[in-house]
Amino acid sequence: MLFILYTPEEAAKDTFLTYYRNPCICGGTMCELNAYIYQEGKEQLFLENVNSARYEEGKVHLRNLFGEQKEFAGTIQEISLSGRRIVLAKR
Repeated sequence: MLFILYTPEEAAKDTFLTYYRNPCICGGTMCELNAYIYQEGKEQLFLENVNSARYEEGKVHLRNLFGEQKEFAGTIQEISLSGRRIVLAKR
């Protein structure tokens, strides 16, 4: 089961998503997404185990399960929950 949770402030902005999956869905482990940068026809891994993404002022802010945070100047091109990936692209 997938839950997308918003705080009231985030729901008003519609810019911040946090994904939680039921551990039973993925064989007893957490199922986060991996973020990739799409450029020159190829995808390059940007950040693993992403569990939150926020778009603000032309940048995508990502945070993973371990608290690591990265910022990408661009936009989200695609989110695939079944493929467990987020694809980022420069504008």
